[in-house]
Amino acid sequence: MAAVRGGDDGASGWPTSAEKARRLIREDQVAATFGCWTSASRKAVKPVFEKNRSLLFHPVQYAGLEQSPYIFCSGATTNQQIVPGPAATTSSRAPPTRSPRRTRRPTA
Repeated sequence: MAAVRGGDDGASGWPTSAEKARRLIREDQVAATFGCWTSASRKAVKPVFEKNRSLLFHPVQYAGLEQSPYIFCSGATTNQQIVPGPAATTSSRAPPTRSPRRTRRPTA
């Protein structure tokens, strides 16, 4: 099985998104789809993916609360959210938790 990048654009039209999803699943026989930029388009294609038992990965950060075994709302990817967090807390550029005392060492 190969990964193929498709170029179908629902043009922010919910009926168009559902029809293009139907075509991708039935005619092109894709195993999984990554897409649907808006929550409204995700809701429009939900019945299509559920009826055809096909997977939709919805990679939008502020999406969620979807209850479907065929739709995964992934949010930001690991490199966008999880990895920078610990790095920022251990970085020398991270703000200190308290002000360090600055003392001058005597020069000899």
